[in-house]
Amino acid sequence: MRIEQLRSFIAIYETASFTAAAEQLYTSQPAVSRHATQLEEELGGPLFVRTTRQVAPPRPATCFTRRPTLPSRSLTRGSQRARL
Repeated sequence: MRIEQLRSFIAIYETASFTAAAEQLYTSQPAVSRHATQLEEELGGPLFVRTTRQVAPPRPATCFTRRPTLPSRSLTRGSQRARL
């Protein structure tokens, strides 16, 4: 599991959109989609139910969505402080 995959997962979860997640992360939609697919392969199952109009986590994936933001936000804050 890489931090980029986790950041993409969090952004998709928060925005319920691959496109909006990509905009939030200042990256491309295919990159966000690739990160989500890689994470799903690593974890062995779908983290999102995808339709043409909506993205939502399936019930089993909700356990993964409870606390994923803590490590990602800590790393982001740390890297921002290091740049100052």
